[in-house]
Amino acid sequence: MRKFFSVVSTSFFLFSFFMIMHMSVGWNIAFIEYLYRVSIFTPLILNVLGLLSAYFSTKGTTRKTLFFINSMLIIYFGILIFIASVGFQEP
Repeated sequence: MRKFFSVVSTSFFLFSFFMIMHMSVGWNIAFIEYLYRVSIFTPLILNVLGLLSAYFSTKGTTRKTLFFINSMLIIYFGILIFIASVGFQEP
């Protein structure tokens, strides 16, 4: 069961990573565009779910790595969402 949570956490990380790549490179992937249309907070929610899944994954280096990469993406998307919601308002 712990390996299952490792796979789930890795898949949530990959979804979020592909969402970053979609923004920076301009890929036209229909599923990623759909996730952005659902909500601007979708990548943040996926990373929180990945962090929770990493908590239940196998102990050791795998858990630490999954915690680290999901935490870094939470910080990254948190900054981007903050800039998008506060920084782009008209005066």
